This record gives sequence, structure tokens and C-alpha cells, in this order.
Amino acid sequence: MIFGIERGQIDGCLIRECSVNVCFDEGRIRTFTALGSRDHDSRMLFIEDVEGFMAGMRKAKTVRIEGVFYHEGARTFEFPVSGFKW
Repeated sequence: MIFGIERGQIDGCLIRECSVNVCFDEGRIRTFTALGSRDHDSRMLFIEDVEGFMAGMRKAKTVRIEGVFYHEGARTFEFPVSGFKW
């Protein structure tokens, strides 16, 4: 699963594994391991355990992803996914 931003830099994922917190609807926060891109683009990361992520997303109406950003700290992004076409 790819998570990307248009501006800014995702912190900590370029050289090593990092983690992001994910919440499906109002469920418990789950931590997913992520990796930076091979071309060292600091605006995107790849969430591991795609099957686990997609299983949570299929049942959810909203997905929140929290990551750490350079000079910004932790930020949370919310995505409506109830109408997502499989």
C-alpha cells in the first residue's frame, strides 16, 4: 500500500524501516511497518502487510493514517473509504 504526500517530507523512512499508526473507523490504533521508496523520494512510503491493511480498510468507512513529518512532527490524515471500489 502506498502512502504519499504532495509537499513536505515523511521523516525516518528513507534509510530504515519506520512505522505508521492506522485507525480503521473508531477501532484500536494499529501500527504498520513501512519502507521508504527505492529512489529516496521522501514524499512517499510503502506500508507493509498489505493484506492486513486492506482487510481493515474493506470493513471501514474511514481510515486515519498518522506519520511523522520533517519539522512538523506527527500528523494524521483521514480518508473516507466507504465508497472504495474493489
